[in-house]
Formats: sequence, structure tokens, C-alpha cells
Amino acid sequence: MSKQHDGRQANKILEAPCGDLYTKSLDCLANNHFKKEKCQDAFEAYKACKRQEVQTRLERRKAEQSKRGLFG
Repeated sequence: MSKQHDGRQANKILEAPCGDLYTKSLDCLANNHFKKEKCQDAFEAYKACKRQEVQTRLERRKAEQSKRGLFG
């Protein structure tokens, strides 16, 4: 994987709806010497955001499919 690709992937994550919570989770780990138990609140907030993001995406896809019909 090229460095350019890695940079694009990182930007994609950080620009995503949950990017700020992702960053907070990583910051928490770094600030707490990578002791995961100290960052559970940050992890839970990120996971809840990701669940909501996936749910929203699924609902949009279903709505788009229903507009197009079964065979597009």
C-alpha cells in the first residue's frame, strides 16, 4: 500500500461522521498509556456513532431501492 493511499484512507476516516469520536478514542489511549479500560466511555461513544451511521446508511439504501423498484 502506498503512502498516498494511506493518507487518503486516514482523511476518509477523519472526515467521516464519527471521525471526531475516532480521534478522541485514539487520543484517550495515547494519554492513558494505552490502558483500554480507561477509555471505555470514548470507545462506547464511537461505537454508538458508528452503529447510527450504519443504520442511517441502510435506511437510505432501502429508500433508494424502493424508489427504483425491484429491478432498478
